[in-house]
Amino acid sequence: MIFGHVKDNVFCRGRVNMNEESSLKGKVYASAFTSLSENENNSNI
Repeated sequence: MIFGHVKDNVFCRGRVNMNEESSLKGKVYASAFTSLSENENNSNI
């Protein structure tokens, strides 16, 4: 789970979840990424 402001790349072997108040300046390398601000209609994009 990502909280706060991250200014680097994120490497993870599993799923990365990002809090809706958080920001990320970098790339995410993971098998799955989920933003908690997404709704069910946008989750498959």
